[in-house]
Amino acid sequence: MTYVNENIRILRNRMGLTQEKFAELIGINRKAIGAYEEKRATPPLDKLNRMASLFGVSLDQLTQYRFAADSPLFEAPEEIPVQEEPFPKSRMTADTPPVQPEPGPQTEKKRPFSRTGYAAEPVLEPVQEDTVPYVSHKYFDKYLVDTGFESRLGELPALSFPFREEGKMYRAFDMPADSYLQDGIIIGEKLSGLPDGAGRLLVVSLKNGLLLRRLENTPQGDFIVKNEGGEDFILRPSDVREIWKPVGFFSRTLPAAQPDLAGLSAKVNALKSQLDSLL
Repeated sequence: MTYVNENIRILRNRMGLTQEKFAELIGINRKAIGAYEEKRATPPLDKLNRMASLFGVSLDQLTQYRFAADSPLFEAPEEIPVQEEPFPKSRMTADTPPVQPEPGPQTEKKRPFSRTGYAAEPVLEPVQEDTVPYVSHKYFDKYLVDTGFESRLGELPALSFPFREEGKMYRAFDMPADSYLQDGIIIGEKLSGLPDGAGRLLVVSLKNGLLLRRLENTPQGDFIVKNEGGEDFILRPSDVREIWKPVGFFSRTLPAAQPDLAGLSAKVNALKSQLDSLL
């Protein structure tokens, strides 16, 4: 049984995307998204791969796993069965020889990597204090609805960020799907309020998901979200869980090569001088 149609609707809503915006990111029209979510059609394989990448899940998870608000964030550890003693202590006497446990399979311990090629003793790396927890796309939904997420941050991957300041909280997130910066990771410094002239901020909204937008205060105490390329909208303080000030960005892709205009201009001038000397 496949849950792909239901999962598309749930994951899209958790990322705070409208059907129109989601269709734009996938490269199809809005009516197709409606047909997928209402189980009137099934996306082709190339669109499924694009959706899985956008949601931060695998193709198998998107089609076979049933996502829900109460789905566990981390898989529970496998329980190890307790082995009973081969001979109960109550029946043992002074003449009963002790039962020796059978030796298990021996595995060769690998030596740690060393630049010199030799490492006779284990090398213990010091714990780095300049790291920040990294929340990827696949954990966005749980980050929004799971009140116990903060206690699990130590189980998430961490990124090195050597520019931390004492007494400030930092966190790394995958860029929101509808952001103008694509395929990257943004590091934010947590804010307790909305400063004037703060520029774009990373907003964690229970209603709209993760947004990278400019915010403005209203006299009523609400926030105006400046939606570039669309209509602005209002967020109430009760809908805003966190506000982060971007302080770092990592791109997963290299920037496009830029032509050397200065060098090209010099070559054109040199060629023009040669032509003038010939004429």
